[in-house]
Amino acid sequence: MSTSKQSMLKELQSNTRLRVGLWLIAGIIAIYGILLLDDQRLKLQGEYKTTVARLHQLENIAQQADWTKRADEIKKLRQDLESKLWQANTQGLAEANLQAWFDKQLKELEINVQRLKVESVVESQPTMKLWKVTAHIGAKFVPKQFDGLLLAMAKNPQWLIIERLDVFGANRNPRFVIIASAYFQAKNEDKKS
Repeated sequence: MSTSKQSMLKELQSNTRLRVGLWLIAGIIAIYGILLLDDQRLKLQGEYKTTVARLHQLENIAQQADWTKRADEIKKLRQDLESKLWQANTQGLAEANLQAWFDKQLKELEINVQRLKVESVVESQPTMKLWKVTAHIGAKFVPKQFDGLLLAMAKNPQWLIIERLDVFGANRNPRFVIIASAYFQAKNEDKKS
């Protein structure tokens, strides 16, 4: 091995192009290392500027004094929205409540019902115990009765969302189909059926 090292050293001393080539390779590696360090510096500088900008935003937000007022407004808005939701202890009672409400309205308006079906509950927001119950109503179309049903749905303090409304057979045997949904919030957090 020592002979090969000696021969390499001799070759290096005698061959100028080899020495220049090695210095050139070392210079390229050094420049590449410097460029990598500069890229890293620019990246860190950008992250620092972003972090400083976020810090200034947080400081500005923290200096605002109306957070309790905003929290109270949001709490009131949430209570207003929750008051528009139907209430039930269980999912089965949610279905029964919607069925009973429609039964009562259809009977009071003397609507000739061909179909009234309440579908199974769909859990919309499991964390909030929010259930969606959908009803399908199909009946003979009599304008005054139909208008009365729509008015009762609109005046109901709890939301009833009409997802679909169709009127068929304008000339003979007119009928209508309404698909309406109601959102129920669980009264009792411990129960779930």
